[in-house]
Amino acid sequence: MKSSLQSLSNLAAIEDFLSEADPGEYCVYIFAYTETPQCGNFAGFTLEELIDACLDGQCYDVSDPLCITVFPDPQVSISTQDATTVCDGGQIKFTAAASGGLSDDCLLISWQIDPANPQNGAPQLTQPAPLSEAGMLLINGASGNGAVGVNLPPIEGGYVITAVVTCDGAGCTTATSNPVNIVIAPDPQIDIETVPADIREVCYNEPLKIQATTSGGTSDDCLMISWSFVPSDAMANAAFATAPMTLDEAAMLIINGEETAGALNVTLGIDPGWTIEATLTCDGVGCDEASDELTIAIIETNNLIIATNAEVIIPACLNELVYNYRFTVVNGRCNDPNLTPVITNLGYAFTGPVKIDSYVSDDQFTYSTYEIAVTVPAPAIGTTVRDCFTITYEGESLGDGDSGPCFDVTKSGDPKPQIVMNPQTITIPDCQASVDAVFGVTILSCDETASTPTFNFLGANHTPGFSQAGDGYFRYTVNIPISAIGTNVATVSYTDGEGRSTQINFLIKVLGNEQTTDYSNLSCTGQVNIKLNDDCEAYLSATQLLNGAVVCDDLLMYTWCM
Repeated sequence: MKSSLQSLSNLAAIEDFLSEADPGEYCVYIFAYTETPQCGNFAGFTLEELIDACLDGQCYDVSDPLCITVFPDPQVSISTQDATTVCDGGQIKFTAAASGGLSDDCLLISWQIDPANPQNGAPQLTQPAPLSEAGMLLINGASGNGAVGVNLPPIEGGYVITAVVTCDGAGCTTATSNPVNIVIAPDPQIDIETVPADIREVCYNEPLKIQATTSGGTSDDCLMISWSFVPSDAMANAAFATAPMTLDEAAMLIINGEETAGALNVTLGIDPGWTIEATLTCDGVGCDEASDELTIAIIETNNLIIATNAEVIIPACLNELVYNYRFTVVNGRCNDPNLTPVITNLGYAFTGPVKIDSYVSDDQFTYSTYEIAVTVPAPAIGTTVRDCFTITYEGESLGDGDSGPCFDVTKSGDPKPQIVMNPQTITIPDCQASVDAVFGVTILSCDETASTPTFNFLGANHTPGFSQAGDGYFRYTVNIPISAIGTNVATVSYTDGEGRSTQINFLIKVLGNEQTTDYSNLSCTGQVNIKLNDDCEAYLSATQLLNGAVVCDDLLMYTWCM
């Protein structure tokens, strides 16, 4: 402790001295000087000698010393051993170290919290409190045990933290600490979505991209992502998960695709409900784990081959004929609709198959009609010969021995003409009062001067709208009202140039107001794509457009795209 004697004659001089004095203790004598003859001349004496002399000679009125202690001005600094960037909910602890002032007990501390970006809110200032009560600040913590707790939401740029100390002593100034910047980051978030968006079903042989979008966390570098895959059919597929990877390694997931740089590639089996989950973790303070999931169906739709038996009756005058046999292949959207069917096991010579039309339904099934031109030899008169064959398309086959499809060929002993017309089912949806159905009739005649057959249906004879007289093919368009729902009989009669007549009855079933899940039904299809053949022609038969029963929207309009 520093101690000195100073000769100061008034209070103003004392205050002036102390204002510039170094910290320490100063004792000051205040005295009044009265010169008397008996005291003599004290010129040249030191202060101490003068005081002694005056005391001994009682020439001076000298007071008792006034001792004053000078303290340093208040000072404060703050520090933290915690990370200054944390996730929402992570805790940061600051400690204030203060000194100076009149005494430790008189130091009061308050905490100043300023948004680094002024647009993000107003500053916060805690109430002054003794150092023992507020010497610690807990960000996202509770007050108590000598600490002040505050909760701060994530904002852009973070916050600037300072501590302010004050002392109520004379001449003491307020001191502000060093500033420390902290960042409260949002918790990690992750969202996953297909590219393009909202795809929830994909073919097993098509790649599917799933993009992970992340946010939050303490930095991009600390974000780690892992994927898990759980099938709905545990018997067919097994669940598995990937190890955590950095975001740039696994932000894009490609299912059943080729290896792609910067993407995670996985292979998943056919399953109607794969649950795909992405989990995001961050090693920052207070960062929680985040997950998002979606369900994807990986499907395989096989082909459906629709073919019937051919009932061929050859008149007595013919030794063979060329029969145009048609069948339909229905492709699901996972199959290739551009392959050509393969015909095997057919004992007759044929050409084709040739695709004569193709269209896509609203449910993305592709319907393609193929034709083979079969040269059918006539068997012995009065006998029937069966020849069955197989149609194969992209791994699917129809036909196994006598199960069909088959040609049942009979040669008639009678030279009278023969009539060929396939049985048919017509649908009247509840959105319409009637439909136009198309029927095809083929005449096999020994007389080359064949005339037009008579087609009677629903009590009226109808005129063909299209004919190929040389080939004996006639097409009729008939309007069928709702009153015809049920089983009806169509009668076709024909008389050749020699006066030989033939008549045959065909059953035509008319349906209405019934629902079906048969996807070969095209009733109420709003748009049909038709592919023209090499002759720039395309034919849609009634069995293609009106097969089975279905209920459709009463506002549906048909659009034909050629």
